[in-house]
Amino acid sequence: GEAAGANNGPLETNVTTLAASATAGNVYISEADDLIIGSVPAIAINRVGLDAGVTVVGGSVLAGVSADDFLKIETVAGGITVNEAVSATNNDLLLDAQAGDIAVNNTVTATAGNASLLASANITQSAAGDVTAGGTLDVEAQGDITMTDGAVSTAGTNLRYLAGNNLVVGSLVGTNVRAEAVAAITMAATE
Repeated sequence: GEAAGANNGPLETNVTTLAASATAGNVYISEADDLIIGSVPAIAINRVGLDAGVTVVGGSVLAGVSADDFLKIETVAGGITVNEAVSATNNDLLLDAQAGDIAVNNTVTATAGNASLLASANITQSAAGDVTAGGTLDVEAQGDITMTDGAVSTAGTNLRYLAGNNLVVGSLVGTNVRAEAVAAITMAATE
């Protein structure tokens, strides 16, 4: 693979759960298989000193993925499950499951940029999985897109949901909203 940051290439991972934070930059991840965006527990490390001493350095829990600028995550051979918040503050956001589903169980936000959620299979969006983009929002699945009642997707400008099969809609908000499906488009059942 390519070194992280070289030629703007992604960090190649093969992990189960990912949490990451770039407080003044980008997050680019290319995951080999299924990925859960979740929380990673606090870990302590032993810092080795020049005097041969060791100092224990504590850590803190890291939850979700956030970037001050671009945030792009792809899975090459699997899906993406969003269990903790995903946010790009000042630029665009991409979640791309090239061989699987995307399950949005927590917020996905591109505060000042565009957002794209792309899945080779299905996309599900729970009531807690609101998706927001300051610019355009593009959600596309080759299979079904299913929003649970209470799920909201909001775009500052244009919003498009495109399903290769069925589309079940919760709430779509944007300047121009386009909902397309090869099969049926229905409203999410109220609970």
